[in-house]
Amino acid sequence: MRSRSTFLLPWVALAHFPCSLNEPGKSEKLTDVIGWVNAVPDSNAEIDFTFGDYHLNFSGYGYHDKNWGVSTLSTSVGSWYWGRARFGPYSLVFFGLNVRPVRSDFPPTPESPSPSALHLEYTTNEGVFVADFAGPVAWDAGLPQPGWGYTRWAGAVSGGFKGKTTYKGASVWEWIRYLA
Repeated sequence: MRSRSTFLLPWVALAHFPCSLNEPGKSEKLTDVIGWVNAVPDSNAEIDFTFGDYHLNFSGYGYHDKNWGVSTLSTSVGSWYWGRARFGPYSLVFFGLNVRPVRSDFPPTPESPSPSALHLEYTTNEGVFVADFAGPVAWDAGLPQPGWGYTRWAGAVSGGFKGKTTYKGASVWEWIRYLA
């Protein structure tokens, strides 16, 4: 059976480490026991697969990262929020810091409901940057113990610097929890 594939992820945003751009000597540590690199934070993806008589072709926003650890994720973190978005001139990738769930507890507990949205606020040299994420649950996976779970949303984002233009765009965000 004949197959052919093309998977292109041309950058829209530059690669980076947890707290810096991709430069020599920068740390890949997200925590003391988790490493993370973001090779393609945002791209204009082009996908073309052919397998036998089956053909699939599409384009859209692309992303590629890699994480690893020296212990299991469930012993390394209790809960985290992660997401990515493109809106106006911004490509945003976040991990838990300065992110708050809407209509849920923070910090979360094993009984916390899934949030209906997320709010991010971050102070920079240019001012306060805000982003609001909302959308339906795309995937909700219960994990093998009470208080454990993985939920992913796909939807809209709006934001920018406070007092300036508000932009709208697309987002994906998730909540991983090991709250036994």
